Amino acid sequence: MIKPELYELFVSLPDSDRALLADSFATGCWLHQQGKIKAAEKLIREVLYKVESTLLAERGELIAEVIEMLPGNEQQLANCVPHRREFSSLF
Repeated sequence: MIKPELYELFVSLPDSDRALLADSFATGCWLHQQGKIKAAEKLIREVLYKVESTLLAERGELIAEVIEMLPGNEQQLANCVPHRREFSSLF
């Protein structure tokens, strides 16, 4: 299941990176929900690449799974990461 894996990745990030990357991921999910598919997918891919490089982890299949799961699951995926409260109100 992708949700616990996403959460674990984000909480493993250094504090200095976690908020910005989690908030950016949530924003990407919201953009996707608003129909801004290309921009959303680009942002989410970049966030996940940065997460992987920061943690020295290579989980390319996770990126593909997240992009595939996005349609109709934007809010659920956004809630899988520890974003700040203000980003919950987007949905």
